[in-house]
Amino acid sequence: MRSPFLARPEQWWDQADRVDRQGEGFRLLGRRDRLAKIGGKRVSLTALEQRLCQHEVVHDARCVDLGLRDGRLGVVLAVAGDALPQQHEARRRLISTLREHLASEHEPSAIPRYWRFVESLPLNPQGKHDHATLRRFFDDLDDDRLPRWLGAVDVDDEQRITLEVPERLRYLEGHFEGFALVPGVVLVQWAIHHARERFPALCAFRGVDRLKFQKVLRPGQRLTLTLKRRTDGIAFSFDSPKGRHAGGRVRLEARHD
Repeated sequence: MRSPFLARPEQWWDQADRVDRQGEGFRLLGRRDRLAKIGGKRVSLTALEQRLCQHEVVHDARCVDLGLRDGRLGVVLAVAGDALPQQHEARRRLISTLREHLASEHEPSAIPRYWRFVESLPLNPQGKHDHATLRRFFDDLDDDRLPRWLGAVDVDDEQRITLEVPERLRYLEGHFEGFALVPGVVLVQWAIHHARERFPALCAFRGVDRLKFQKVLRPGQRLTLTLKRRTDGIAFSFDSPKGRHAGGRVRLEARHD
């Protein structure tokens, strides 16, 4: 911006953002380069994002400094719908491809370790990347009982939450050797956890009705949890491109303030 209080009033002040002067106005070109220190070296997050966006399936990218002891980065990528990985093997192949894409210009230590794939990146009301939401994509790193949260939308009177089963989920241990799958009771637990986030008044558990487990759920699998508020609690279902995995109703007592 220009101001008579600058040493040179005709000079543009653009320390926070890059600015393109256009006559008497200006156009913001985005933030200046963002840096993170990894392995004792400064790494440009902006350069990593720009390189990722050069890949044909990537629409947008945002690297996240997670503040981890090893300094390794997380990255959230918006990719074409048909490129969204739905299973562990597809996810592993896509990550391998993108790592190779970055390796041509960046050192191994700079390449993100934790990858999240979404249809679009979250923005705040000002149209900027929402850091709090970006950080939430990695909450499962702090709690190995949680699924990966990949976004939520309200549709009519339902909330639909996109989740992914972490390969290191605690509940996979011993269930079963050679064919890991998510125990059914964990799905009920996840439904209650997200319902209490969405409907804070719900508290004490009172029971489960009409519970059905129809398809197994495996590590790396992507799915949608649908929640619907009921007078006595919630109705829930877990679905993926393979079909319905589980559904039922949970009776939860509402707190009356």
